Amino acid sequence: SRQFLLGILVELRAMTWPVHQRGLCEKRLIVARHGQGHHQTDRRYVPGYGPFLTDLGVLQATRMPSNPIFARALHECRKPAFVASNMIRAVETMVAAAPPGSPILVQPLVRELNCDPSVTQLLELWFQERRIPADLNECRRMHQGQKRLTLCAAMQHLGEVIDWLGNLDADTIFVASHGGFLSVLDYAAYSPPALLCGVLTCSVGFCKGVDNCEVREYRLIPKNTSSSQWYMRRPVAEVQPSMRLLAAPSSVG
Repeated sequence: SRQFLLGILVELRAMTWPVHQRGLCEKRLIVARHGQGHHQTDRRYVPGYGPFLTDLGVLQATRMPSNPIFARALHECRKPAFVASNMIRAVETMVAAAPPGSPILVQPLVRELNCDPSVTQLLELWFQERRIPADLNECRRMHQGQKRLTLCAAMQHLGEVIDWLGNLDADTIFVASHGGFLSVLDYAAYSPPALLCGVLTCSVGFCKGVDNCEVREYRLIPKNTSSSQWYMRRPVAEVQPSMRLLAAPSSVG
């Protein structure tokens, strides 16, 4: 499409910037799928919350900082931001993986496809009971954040969520999300087959393409040196598309 071709041209233009200038403009985006949830094992759902992490899922999340991609980004960043979807399994994952006391930004646009999100008031209560600083303003701002996210809606809001991530006051953004949304991000990073993967896996109830606590790295780049609009790509030096940690059998989410 025309938009896709324009994106390619913007990326090529950015690659012609001096290396030091690209380094100042780029932001690192680290996205992980949540740990194993009860929806993948005994199908246990808590009303208003949905499925929490299993004991294995909590263990996977607490070990995520030892993942090479995650660990390197955390070590090298100067001003990180920690983001989770408005689903309790992603929130638990980021709380366990982030340094203790880190504020968590909750962003509904990175939630799973075709699944019910957690109720905003219950998420707020969950954070308050544990005295974990959290920002749920995006949940309150988006009335559609309490509805199921379809693949079509995810694609429509893709530019919005990329711009939101890029405009955060951080040099490295860590996100706990879901298998279907990771496929959408791969598409945004110019891996079109990932969209087909998303259609054939998570959007119809199966997420066999992304393991629990699988970590992926992207770059956020402004469309020009003074722009508040951003686009994504894979790191130039990336050899492997992902690093996997304590993978568990996947089903949905």
